[in-house]
Amino acid sequence: MTVNHAAPPPRVSPAPAIPDELRALLQECGYRIAFRVTGWTECLVGRGSERWFGHGLDEDDALANALDKMLPSALARHMMTSHAARRPAAAARERDAEPPEPAQATPPAPDARDEAPLIDPQARGSLALVERLSAQIEGQIGDLARLAPVRQRALMLVWICRARAAEQAHPAVPSIQRAVAQIAQRLGEIATSFWPGSVHALRLSVTPAATGDKRAGKQRPHTWADAEIAARRKLDDERNRALAAGCDEEGWADAALRKPAAPAPDELLDRARTDLERLLGPAAEKPTEPDARQMNEIVAVARTLRWIRGSVRDHVAWCTAMGRLRRLVSTCGEPKARLLRETLDPRHLPPAPWPSLVQGRATQPNVVRAPEPVQA
Repeated sequence: MTVNHAAPPPRVSPAPAIPDELRALLQECGYRIAFRVTGWTECLVGRGSERWFGHGLDEDDALANALDKMLPSALARHMMTSHAARRPAAAARERDAEPPEPAQATPPAPDARDEAPLIDPQARGSLALVERLSAQIEGQIGDLARLAPVRQRALMLVWICRARAAEQAHPAVPSIQRAVAQIAQRLGEIATSFWPGSVHALRLSVTPAATGDKRAGKQRPHTWADAEIAARRKLDDERNRALAAGCDEEGWADAALRKPAAPAPDELLDRARTDLERLLGPAAEKPTEPDARQMNEIVAVARTLRWIRGSVRDHVAWCTAMGRLRRLVSTCGEPKARLLRETLDPRHLPPAPWPSLVQGRATQPNVVRAPEPVQA
């Protein structure tokens, strides 16, 4: 007897999220969606006795996390998003069957390069997602600035993977390509200012597989949609590890050592930025390598910045100053930059509270011991 061994079914990648259509489809099926914001966003999707919880950086992210649990397989997610994407087209066919509106003045013809997202409902939804993502990045840049560098890298990886997933789903839509390129450029500018370390996915030549876990036995993502899911998990894992290590919600271990709070943190920030200009030169230029005396002054600036973390009005300016110091560490070798590197480490616990070190009241100001690094 001959046995025919059927080839395994092809791997189906999840379709790009279309939040508006997905929400409408869920509500049409009797599900109710509720959100709660507590520093991050939590989502509850319920119907009768069903309860599905998700969490993320915003409503779309939290809903996507809940849907991952409701629809654990890639095939299920693909079928649902595809069905949701067809609903606008069906509605459009119904509208086309209705009597036409009275003739009006013909509007100017759109640029041919922009016609594709207007014709394809799924592309239109993906373009809207990318535009919302761009606005979200601008709206959350202050929150991003407060995070520890490893958390900044993880969050920027989520953002760029989400954008590239939309571009990968619609490779022939120029408007999506331009919008994604603008996001990549903006994130590159932020990374240059904050200097949290390299985010490889911002490079044009990077593939989804390059964003995955490089340890042996770990499956790497094949699409940008898969890479976004993996990046969200990595962000959650990093946050949980930091909390377990005693860090605060933003990934820093020194919350208790910033007390008493600085009486005039914004003035201290202005003074720190002025000192950095004097010691390192203009911010737009590569920092000059300091001598030993200047390095002591720079460490004092770093301690001041650690003390006023979270207390200033302009978190972006604070993080940009921290970024200048991180960049300096990357250009100065050991042992000259050892104390500065340890002072900037989010998991570093100083031998005395920061105000004592800044104001010169500490008994051992130069004894610094960084904790063992936690694998990201």
